[in-house]
Formats: sequence, structure tokens, C-alpha cells
Amino acid sequence: MMTEERLMKNLDKNRAWFWTAIEMLGLAVYLVWRNQYFEVPPPQRTILGLLDDPVPLMMLVAFATFTIVVSLWNIKHLHATLIRTVFVWFSLFVYFGAFFVRDWDLHRVSIETIYTGVLLLRVVHEALRHPELRAVQKELAAHKQGVV
Repeated sequence: MMTEERLMKNLDKNRAWFWTAIEMLGLAVYLVWRNQYFEVPPPQRTILGLLDDPVPLMMLVAFATFTIVVSLWNIKHLHATLIRTVFVWFSLFVYFGAFFVRDWDLHRVSIETIYTGVLLLRVVHEALRHPELRAVQKELAAHKQGVV
């Protein structure tokens, strides 16, 4: 059974991932509120309009919710932290790319591109600081030196 004390300890440990998930939820709410963000003004690439559809937005919400659950309960079974990292990185990378392409077509820089870019950089930074990744890096370095 999860106590409030344990939950707060997990939140302290995973606070960067928790707040990233909250920001992803905010991005999804913003895109719903803007209603067809990638359609007006019309960009040269109409494929970006697919990201305004309900399915990608619901996937963004699902990935953010999964990240919150993994962060609060500190789930480590079945590589949940790795899956969390990949989900967050993938969704932010897709939306950053879409915002970037839209800005390129419109010859401007939008706050959405800057926002998702900063989130993406923070996710990469947190992923590189992850203990599992550091253990793999040490193991590879030892293997290169011939110490297995």
C-alpha cells in the first residue's frame, strides 16, 4: 500500500519527469484550445494537420498520464522508466518537428517551437542522467578497456 510519505518521496525523486508530464498535458490542452493549430494559416505541408486530430492528442495525453503514474509510483517493472523516456521523447520530438516545419513554412519562430524545444532538451538531459544509462555507459567503457 502506498503511503503519502512514500508518494512524496517518489515525487521528489522523479519531479523532473512529473513536471514534464504536466507540461505535456498543458501542450495537449493548448492544442485542443487552439482548434486546428496546424491548419490556420495554411502551411505548405498539409500532413501536419494530422497532429490536430484527436488520436495524436489522446496519445500525447496517454503518454503524459503514463509518465505521471511511473513517476509517482516509481514503477521499475518491465522497463517502465525506459518506456516512459521513449514515449516522452518521441511525442515531444514529433511535435517539435511539426512546430519547426510550420514555422519554417511561415518564416517565423513561434513560442510553441521554443516551448517544445526546451522540453525536448530537458528530456534528453534527464535521460542522459538516468542511473540505468550511466551503468550501461560504465559497462561499455570497461568493455572497451578489456575489463569485463
